[in-house]
Amino acid sequence: MQTQKGVASVILVVVIVVLVVVAGFFAYQYFAPKTQPVVQTQQNQNQNNQTAQPSITVTSPNGGEAWVIGETHNITWTSTGTSNIPYINIDLYRGVNFYLNIVSQINNNGTYSWLLPPTQGAGVSGNDFKVRISKYGDASVYDESNNNFSIVMPTDQTAGWKTYTDISLGISVKYPSSWTYQKFSCNIDGVAFCPLAGNSLLNCRQTCGMNSPESPIYIHTNGLGSNLDLNSTDSGYKTIYNEMLSTFKFTK
Repeated sequence: MQTQKGVASVILVVVIVVLVVVAGFFAYQYFAPKTQPVVQTQQNQNQNNQTAQPSITVTSPNGGEAWVIGETHNITWTSTGTSNIPYINIDLYRGVNFYLNIVSQINNNGTYSWLLPPTQGAGVSGNDFKVRISKYGDASVYDESNNNFSIVMPTDQTAGWKTYTDISLGISVKYPSSWTYQKFSCNIDGVAFCPLAGNSLLNCRQTCGMNSPESPIYIHTNGLGSNLDLNSTDSGYKTIYNEMLSTFKFTK
């Protein structure tokens, strides 16, 4: 009789253990967090990024930077819903006002290298600039720098300028890289310097019947010595003229 009771006790313990194990297994299956393979999760994230509501976030310049004229700086941004933003525009704002278009309809790849153009006239230096990036074809999808950044003049304001040299006359002078020059001869001889853009470029040509060319800045080469100098016909280019004058040299 004692043996039967012992066997029954053992069987009861085994049954209890089995029940606990089975219950634990089903409890784990029910309550354990459901996980997905890492690769599949990353794929889902990429798909969500492509199909999400389109948005753009400017990351640089985002406020406080000081970018130097004549140097190259990277404009960077992130975006969601990239399949809906294949191309973007980048504009420069001064305060709340549009200042200039930097580039249009470029691929939305998150970065653009911008060579800040040399100053013209009074220049573009200041501390109240923002970059605005918008979806090409839908300007309502955009973002801009969170705070103002600065555009500053280089220590050497002629850094990056081109050099005009005339060996026969023995002169050299620097001029902005965004300008061009044209030799002229008629009533007077010389070299005219003009911006590549703007109406003044039309006057960067040979001029007859005049005592001076219409170009903003020119060198009168009719004589040597005191007659060989740099002249300006437009007060709007006074800053450029003064910088060019500071580089004007006799080389022989």
